[in-house]
Order: sequence, then C-alpha cells, then structure tokens
Amino acid sequence: MFKNYFIVATRNLVKHKFFTIINVLGLAIGMSISLLLIAMLSFLWTYDNFHENKDRIYRVITDANDNQRNREFASTPAVLADKLRVK
Repeated sequence: MFKNYFIVATRNLVKHKFFTIINVLGLAIGMSISLLLIAMLSFLWTYDNFHENKDRIYRVITDANDNQRNREFASTPAVLADKLRVK
C-alpha cells in the first residue's frame, strides 16, 4: 500500500516539476528561517544564566545629548561602578 503511495507521489512530482521546485524551496526556506529563529531565541533566553545573582543584572546606558542629535551608548565611565554599588 505504501509502495503505491510512493509511486503515485513520484509520478506527480515528475509530472509537475515547476510546482515541485517551488514547494520544496518554500519548505526549505521556511524551515531554515524557523530553525534560525528558534536558535536565536534560545540563545537570548539563556544569555546570563551562569551568574549567581542573575536577577540583579542591570544595563546602564549613557545619554549623550548635543545640539544635533541624541546618542545612547551602552558603555559608561569606570568610576560609575563605585557610585552605583549598593552598600
């Protein structure tokens, strides 16, 4: 019974080559994009899990405002760490 299904499927795939190529390419692109998104999300969710106090991690952003535009930097001066340290 399965042999008959495979024979019919291969006949249809050979008969309709253009639509077969479109379907296979669409499936391959869709699966690769979804796997990349899953890999990226799993990396982002487990990024800081090795820290002991991972719930106390914060990001300090420096705001640099000049006359033309506002800039944000993820780096800060080193002396700021002493000022932010909880006693």
